[in-house]
Amino acid sequence: MTRTPAGRLFRTATGHDLVLTRTFRAPAADVWASLTEPERTARVGAGWEYYLDMLVASRDGSPLPRFDDYHPAMGSYYRSLAAEPAS
Repeated sequence: MTRTPAGRLFRTATGHDLVLTRTFRAPAADVWASLTEPERTARVGAGWEYYLDMLVASRDGSPLPRFDDYHPAMGSYYRSLAAEPAS
């Protein structure tokens, strides 16, 4: 499966903020627990968009993403964000 990168990079006074967004049909506290409680984080992988999409799959039963769909495939996208002029 090919994924489209969804991250946005915002320049700040001290560098950059990378913003990745996903929507869940669950209370914020439950989603936060999926990221912070060790027994729940064991269900997800690591790495930016891949990490969030693993979380989505673990919550909604969708197919697990493959890391190869993210790295190095999305590397040029994120490098290009950093190279864009400030807006």
